[in-house]
This record gives sequence, structure tokens and C-alpha cells, in this order.
Amino acid sequence: MSFRNNECLDLDGIEKQWKEGTCSLGPETSWSKIHCICKAKELSTITGSPRTAGNSETGLRFLASKVFSFPNHKDMKGSILIDDVHYPIAELTLFIIFILYTLMAIWVLTKDKVGREDEIIDLPDNDPFDKIKYLITIYTGSRPRSGTRASVFIELIGQNGASDVHQLKHPHFPCTLHRGSIDTFLLTTKINLGDITSLHIWHDNCSFGPSWYLSRIKVQNLETEQSWLFWCRKWLSLHISDCQIERTFAVTNPKTPISKIDCFLITVSNDVRGNHLWLTVFTYNRIHGSLSRFQRLSCCLAILLSSLMFNSLIFASEKDQFIFSKLSYLRSIRTGIAGALISIPVQLILTTLFKHSEKRPSPHSPAQSQQKKRPSPVTESLCTEDNIGDAPLAEVTSQPFPPFNANVNNNYHIETVIHRKKTENPQLNRCSELTAWSLVFCIPGVSAFFIIVHGLSFGYITSLEWLLASMASFCVHMFLFETLKIVVISAWSAGSAKYCRDISWPSYQAIQFKSRSQTASEMKFQHHELTVLRASEQYQPLKKEVVRKLRRIQRIKHLSYAYVRNMFCHLFFFALILTVAHPAEITSLYYSNQYMTEKLSVDLSKVITIEDVYTWVKNVFLPLIHNDDEPTYLSGTWYKILGLPRMRQIRSKSSPTKCSFPYGLTNTLSMNDIHCRKKYGIDPEDQADYLGSWSIPAKRAIPIDSPGFLGFIYEHPAYGWKYDSDGKFNSYSARGYSFYFFPGEPQDNSTTRLETLERNKWLDDKTWALIIELTTFNPDTDLYCCISVIFEFSYIGPIVSKVSVKSCHLPILTDQSTSEIFFLLATVYMLITYISDECWMIYKDRLKYIKSATNLINLGMKTFCIIYIICLVYKFHLAVELVHFYLLNPYQFIPFHAASQFDEAVRIVMAFLLFLLVLKMFRYFRFLYGVRLAQKSLHEALPKMINLSFAGGIFFFGFMSLGYLAFGQHEVTFRTLLDSFTTVLSYCALAFRDTEFSSDKLLGGLFLGCFQFVMICVFVNLSEAIIISAHVDMKEAVYELPSNEAEVINYLVQKIYRFCFFLTTGRKTSKETTFLNRILYGKTEKHNKRQTNRQCM
Repeated sequence: MSFRNNECLDLDGIEKQWKEGTCSLGPETSWSKIHCICKAKELSTITGSPRTAGNSETGLRFLASKVFSFPNHKDMKGSILIDDVHYPIAELTLFIIFILYTLMAIWVLTKDKVGREDEIIDLPDNDPFDKIKYLITIYTGSRPRSGTRASVFIELIGQNGASDVHQLKHPHFPCTLHRGSIDTFLLTTKINLGDITSLHIWHDNCSFGPSWYLSRIKVQNLETEQSWLFWCRKWLSLHISDCQIERTFAVTNPKTPISKIDCFLITVSNDVRGNHLWLTVFTYNRIHGSLSRFQRLSCCLAILLSSLMFNSLIFASEKDQFIFSKLSYLRSIRTGIAGALISIPVQLILTTLFKHSEKRPSPHSPAQSQQKKRPSPVTESLCTEDNIGDAPLAEVTSQPFPPFNANVNNNYHIETVIHRKKTENPQLNRCSELTAWSLVFCIPGVSAFFIIVHGLSFGYITSLEWLLASMASFCVHMFLFETLKIVVISAWSAGSAKYCRDISWPSYQAIQFKSRSQTASEMKFQHHELTVLRASEQYQPLKKEVVRKLRRIQRIKHLSYAYVRNMFCHLFFFALILTVAHPAEITSLYYSNQYMTEKLSVDLSKVITIEDVYTWVKNVFLPLIHNDDEPTYLSGTWYKILGLPRMRQIRSKSSPTKCSFPYGLTNTLSMNDIHCRKKYGIDPEDQADYLGSWSIPAKRAIPIDSPGFLGFIYEHPAYGWKYDSDGKFNSYSARGYSFYFFPGEPQDNSTTRLETLERNKWLDDKTWALIIELTTFNPDTDLYCCISVIFEFSYIGPIVSKVSVKSCHLPILTDQSTSEIFFLLATVYMLITYISDECWMIYKDRLKYIKSATNLINLGMKTFCIIYIICLVYKFHLAVELVHFYLLNPYQFIPFHAASQFDEAVRIVMAFLLFLLVLKMFRYFRFLYGVRLAQKSLHEALPKMINLSFAGGIFFFGFMSLGYLAFGQHEVTFRTLLDSFTTVLSYCALAFRDTEFSSDKLLGGLFLGCFQFVMICVFVNLSEAIIISAHVDMKEAVYELPSNEAEVINYLVQKIYRFCFFLTTGRKTSKETTFLNRILYGKTEKHNKRQTNRQCM
């Protein structure tokens, strides 16, 4: 038993006493947590900032709890804390498992009664007078969408002739030729075709999903037991690969080498359907393996219950450790994996016993006696192997390919001999079978007993954990262990297989087919119907004109699907980027920057001399950071000051400077009367330490918290967080001689310290720049505001000042909401998908990839997106580091300016990314005739525009140089080359502003007149004329030029029109609407000579 007393404590500020009574226990207090309810701080009616109860300097409030726990005098765990209520989760789980096993056992026993003859599809169009039987085994590939629902037709071609055309369809077998299927058809012919040389196969491209990937075919003559192999590995599709739905395959030499990848994929596909212990309960085929469905189902039951028993034993042994714990998913998964590993020997023992108990035909069976009359096909094949290798294909095809058993390989003969030796003793087979079935019935029974016994002692939490562990064991067995076993075995088999004959080719031997019970008149009638049917167009390959039309329709369907898919994916990705980028923050950032800039710009224009700098700091900056009502908050605002503000200067070394004079003045001027300032970036920077004066150097390092640290100690960037402060003349790094302000202290203290600096001439003629820095935080908008006031000592005398305010949002990953994390992960997932697709496009198109502007836009978009995601991850890392540094060092300067500068770079990357995303939208509007016309006109006018732009650029830079040299010293719009460039550029857009030219109005008028005549009247109007001329010339060309986008939109519009027509009238129509033709094609009618024969993409 355990007793304890809980109380809540409150600490307002730093270095005060914990208080009791200000907070009270809440209703959610439990053994695992303490809930405290405290009164919130009052808000100031003036500033809206939090008002502390006392004179707190930091504005922080801490909360803690006091717990008194009494020792346990008696262990009541076994009598009181044990859950007496029993939850029959284990018993209910066992009951459900046995019920499912019983129902499935009934179903699989029914399936096991189906013989191999029943698995062979007797084609309905077999002529009743045909006597020669062929078995055709067709392997459909396992690639995505490789199955077909179209009607497939086949024709065998041999040395003695060709068979009739047969349709591979049966009304009782509707699920043939689906993905990964192995279908065997019985085909009859009038005569023996002899050695099969080729086969002709096609489909009619009807139904939904007509595309078909044909992997391989085996043809077997049941009379002679000869076999012929066909290695296909081709698509029969109108929009994939070479867009063919009709193919002729030549017979394949059994010794034809195959690639390792094809062998591995085929082996994996066959093993998943034939050797996966769990899946083959539903997909079992007799050609796949020796175990029946019922045997496989019984093995699965034994394995599942044994893993459940091991899980219950593990939980029973560790029950005392989990008595006070909550539901742990990780512990359940770990236990489930352990139970699955322990039950692996059970699977190996049962499957091995069942495989050794397989019944073999007796040595005196009719099939084997018939085999004795002729030489062994396997022996014949091995004896003639060397001769076949050097023979031409015509001679090789005349050799009968030996009939194979299931899963035959190049070691077939050796494995057959070994297997016969193992199965020679029928008593051993009977003993193995008896042992296997005994274990199958004993293991579930024993496992169920232990599960029930231990389940009675489980509480609710333990029962749930056991159930989760059992589900984990089942998933690990089914999806991990079996899949891993198949992959490893397939990889090993692919490494040893070299030829076509080495992979799995099933064989059907000694199969007796029931003849159709038909009268002579019925046979004649069926023969006549089949003759008429085979003469119809249904049994003929599609004509070239029909294939061409179907290919065009199929291509448009495929493009329509791709167009809609890509457009929605692009819009979804665009929405994700906007969500992650938070574009709504830009408005808050703008107003925050403007507000702080106005606060700090007061009287800043009056700062000209060093004395003005001290005056501005005393009168403007110090009253802003020292707030008597709310310390550490900016006066009159709700901005919290983070860390300490600082003022740092960057200065040159105190060394003599050599001044350069024009020739002729050297002898007339005295060197003592001339003062030359050193230049930043050229002359060396002073980095030595001093003791209160620039004339007293320090002989040793002085710590930052020392009384001697009064602004004369050089400070390097803290912790490697480097950033630059950009002034109007130069960019200054984050170092210099620092002087700190303490907002929590009275303002008089800062004023006194500042006056001390002024008396010691802290700023002098050696100073290059003075930078005042601080960082504030607005909790309402969650924005960090990094402020820098830069005073640059110019070479012409007056001090130039600048206020730089950069607001940013620093996201911390652990503080993100679930929706934000979801959007971030969705963006990463879409990015990975896009990158994979783009890499595949680059690999497929090679050099053709860079010839398309759309591909270049996609590449740029994916590149900027990768850079943005990397920058975003680094931004998370930088935010965590800075916030952690602030929490550990609240009384130091915190370099949040590094984060704000990096955030600015991230936003630039985001701007280019959004620009490319918007630019890509142009691709989805090319179905409009006007858009295509504009694109074609610009494309045609581009060469002339480039030639014209060279001439225009020469005049442009001429006017820019003229304006800079003639008006730069008097006009603000031409004071620098960059200002002159932007001014002339604005003149090109007819934005004439600040054109008074007060220094020389005559020269200014000539400048503007020449510019308007040359740049506007000549180049701008000439460019417009070129574009308009190209626009007129391209109207008919664009109308006649086929457009995939227009065809796609027209196809979708027709589909919608016919659907609406059917809903309103109840009748189908083939009529097409033309109300969008002018928008799509520029005219009311489509061009009648529009190309229809296009290459399949």
C-alpha cells in the first residue's frame, strides 16, 4: 500500500522563495501526474504585456510540486492491486481461430478434390473432330497492370501446318490471364503439326484494362509428350513499349541464356504463388508444390498457435514486472517477434515431414511402363546436349524438348535420383505422414492448453499486450519470414540458373481427359458454327486502320489520365508547399519590421558626429530598452527582449597611415596637416584587448563577466554562429569590441556606463562602424525580431546610419502540431516521388531531356525543392540550438541574427520554388488556343528578338553610363551604377519619375529626348511589331498543328457531355459537342486533316 501528500508551489521571478497557496491541486491529479491550477498574470491595459505580481525582472514564472510519500509497510500487491476481473481475451481469440480453421478446412478439402485435369481449361472452340491435343501453359507477368480482360487469340504454327485460331476464354473460368497467373489450355488440331516453330498471338483491345504483359509460354503435345518453350517478355498494349497488340514468337532454344534479373523475378513470382506457406492456402496450384491446401492450412494453425503459446509463456514469466505498467506497444512487438522466431523450428519440422510423406506413383504404374518403351527424355536431352549447342535454330527446333516436372532445373536428373532413393521405402513415407499429422494435432492442442492456463491469470492490460504480440507474430511470419525466405532462395536460384530450361516449366503426364458426349449431328452442327465463327472478323487480327484508330484513342485516354493525375498532383504539391512555407506570415513580418523601424528611426537622421551617436543612444535607445513598469520589455510594446542588447564597434589598428598625394601637392602640403582614414577590408583590423583605454593594452585575456570588460575587449563570434551586418558601405561580420546593456537594471546605470565610455573616447577616428544589436520576441505572433542599428564612419566626414530589422519565425520540430508534421511529411513524400519520377525520365530520355522547356522547369523545381527541404531541416536545427543556448545563458547576447539571416535565404529559395511552381501551371493551360498561339509566336520571334536585344542592350548601357557620369554627383537617381541601371530600366517601362534634373536641365532634356527616340520609338515599338507579325503568321499554323492538350480536354468534355446526355434522356449518344472548339482550336470546326497517325508515347 502507498500513501502520499501532494502540494503545488509557485515561484514568481528569480532568487525568490517558493510560495504555497497561490496554486491548488486540479481534478486530473493521479498517481502518475500532478495537476496544478494557478491564476494567470494580469495584462497591462496600456501595452497588453503581462504584468507580474511582484518586481520580477525576467517576467518568468516557475511551477513545482511537493510530494510526501510514505514507505510500504506491507506488500499488498498480490491481494489488492491484482486485477480480479478476468477478461477472456485469450479464450475468445482461440475460439475465433478454431472456428476460422474449421470453415477454411471445409473449403480447402473441397479444393483439394479438384484434379489436375479440372485445372486445365478445355477451350470451347475446339473442333469436335480434332483429335490431336496440345496443352498451352501461358505465364502472365507480375508487373503492375500486366493482366488483361481482353479476348486473346492464339494460333500454333508447325512444320506440318498451322492450327485453327482459338480464343483463350472459357465461361466457367472468368479469371484467366490475370496478373501473375499460370493458365493451362487444352487446344486440339486436325493433324499433328510436327515440330512447333512459332505461334501467333493477339487480343482485340476490348474491355477495361486490355494491356497484357506476356512472360512466357510452353506448348506440350500430349500424344508425343514433346514440349516447346517460348520466351516472350513482351507487352501486348497500344500505349506501352512499342504499342503492339499482335505478335509472333519463335520457339526458344532450351539452352538460350537468360538474364539474372529475369530469372530472379520469375523465381520470386513462382515461389510467392507456390511456396509461400500462408498465401498458397488460397492460391495453391498442383503444379506449384507437393503439399495440399489442407496440409498447408494445418501447418499454419500449428505455427500460429505455437507462437501464441510462446508469447503467453513470455508474458507469464514477466508478469510481475508489468503489473503497474500501461499498455506498451513496443514491448508487445518485441515479444511477438521473439515468439515468431521461436516457432520457426515448428514450421521446418512440419513442412519437411509432409514433403517426405508425398505419395509417388508405383513403379508398375501404366505411365511408367509406357515410359520404359522409349528412351528417357531426360537422358536423351543430356546425351545430345553438346550437339544441340552448335546446331542452328532450325535444327534445334526439330529436337523434342523433354517433359519437365514442376520446378525442374539444371540439376533435375541428380535431384530425381536422390529423391527416388529417399522415397523408395513406402513405410518411411507412411511413418513421416503419420508423424506429421500427429504433430499437427498435438501442437495446437498443447498450445491451446497453455494459452488458456496462462490467459486465466492475465489482466486486461496484459491480455491486450498478448493479443498485440500475437498479431505481431502472425504478421512477422506471413510478411517477413516467408518473404525473406523466398527472396533468399530465389536469389540463390537466379545465381545458378543460366538457361531458359533452368527455370520452372510444369509438365502434365499421364492425364486422362473425358471426351465430350455429343451425337454426330451435334458434332456437325458445332463444327459448322466454329467454321463460320473463325471466318468472321472476331477471329481475325485487327486491321491496320482499326489498330491505328484504337492506338490514337488509347493514347488520348492515357494522356487524359496522365493530364488529370499530374495536374491534381501538382496542385496538391503546390498547396503543401504553401502550407509548409506559411505565406500568411509575410504580412505579420512586414508590419513587425515597419513598427520596429519607426521606433528606432527617431532622430536618427540628426546623427552626424560621434557626440550625436552618444546623444541618440541616451535619448532614444536607452529609454526604449529600459521599462520601469515591465522590465525586459520594450517600452510601450509587448516585445520581450531576449538576452542582452549589445553595442559593438569595429576599428582599425593604431598604426601610422601613409597618404598618397597628387603630383605637385607633395611639396606644398605638410604631412602633419593631412589626416587619412584607413579603409575597411584593406587595412588590418584591431583585435587586441585593452584595459579601459585604447592606450593601455591588456597583457592577458579578460573574461566577459569581469569588471574590466567595459567595451575594450575584443569578442569573436559566439559558438560559430556567424552572420553579417549589412551597412550602406560595407558588410560587417559578427565580431568587435562589445558593450552590453542590461534592460533589467535602472536606466541610470546604463547612462553612467555610457558616459564612462564617452569620457574614455571609446569612439574615435579609428572606428569604422558601430553596431547596436538586440533581439525581441512577440508571443502573440510567435515572431523573433532581430534589430541592428549601424553607424558607419564615412570617409567624407558625416556618420551614415541605417536601421536593419529582420523578423522571422523559428519553428521547433517538437513544438509542431500534428497537422504541421503531417504536411511536412507529405511534402517530403511527394518530393521523393517527384525526384524518382524525374530521375527515371532523365535515364529514359538521356540527352533529349534537356531539349524540352517543361523538363528544365521540372528539374529546376525539384532542385529548389530539395534545397528548400534541406534548408528547412537546418532551420529546425538552428532554432533548437539558439533557444537551448538562450535557456542556458539568459544574461548573454543571443545571436538570433544568424537565424534571421538564414531565414531570409530560405525565403529567397522559397520564392524561386513558388515561381517555378506557378510557371509550370502554364503547361496545364496549353489546351487553350490563345496560349498555344502566344507560345508559338514567341518561339518564332525569339531569334529576331535576340538579335534586336543585343543592339538595344548596347544603347541601354550607353544611356546608363551617360546618366551615371553626367548626373551622378547631383541626382539621387543616378548616384551609383545600380541606381542608374534601375532608373534607365524604369524609363524603358515608361515610368518617368524624378526627371527634374535641377543640376543641368538642358542636358537632362537632351538625355530624355534621345532616350525616348532611340529606346522607345525604335527598339520597343520594333519589338512589338516583331511579336505582332509572328502572332499573325502563326494563327493558321497553330490551328493545323496537333495539340495533345487540346485533344485531351476535348476527350474529357465529350465524356462529360455524353454522361450528362445519358442522365437527362436515358439514351446513349455518339454525337460530339462543339461549343468549346473555338477555345481549343481557334475555330468552330476541328481541322479535317489533323494527324491521326502519331507515334505512341
